[in-house]
Amino acid sequence: MSEQSTKRFKPLRVLLMGSECTGKTTLGSQLVEHYQCAFVAEYAREYAEQALPRQLEIQDAILIARGQAKAEQEALRTATFNKTPLIIIDTDARMSWMYSELYFDQTDSWIVHRALHKRYDLILFTTPDGISWQQDSVRPRRDPRFIETSQLRYLLQMTAHLNEPFLPLSGSKEQRLEKAILFINTILSNQ
Repeated sequence: MSEQSTKRFKPLRVLLMGSECTGKTTLGSQLVEHYQCAFVAEYAREYAEQALPRQLEIQDAILIARGQAKAEQEALRTATFNKTPLIIIDTDARMSWMYSELYFDQTDSWIVHRALHKRYDLILFTTPDGISWQQDSVRPRRDPRFIETSQLRYLLQMTAHLNEPFLPLSGSKEQRLEKAILFINTILSNQ
């Protein structure tokens, strides 16, 4: 039996990271359409929509992070079983950590542990450049993208420190998609 046939199949896990309204979900949908691959939606949005109109609390951040992790684990299990080569993941515990600190001035230890120990094959980091702010029922009444600049810089530094490959994406939706596809194709061709 060859080494290739005994090697366990593992899908490429691509994480989308960036602050609110920077095109993560749009890019994720475009990549899923292009690659016909698995997608893990942002659990925080679904959770917040169900929780409205009440204000979220720190306990909600924990439930959101755990819900996101569970959805990701289920998608990974399904993709591995079906031999789907790629999974697109819209946010992770790092974002839960950042938002916990931003909104509650504290973070649960489970979120921190998950953020520091969960690894991805590629992180696509969406910036606010080239994307206009859009208000909706879940987002705060202000544009928080620039308030979070220091937290996002910290996330990028953490990603670099954890030695994970990442690609900052700015520009139009089309430019972001083109850059992302080029980078993903390069990684897929080297697997």
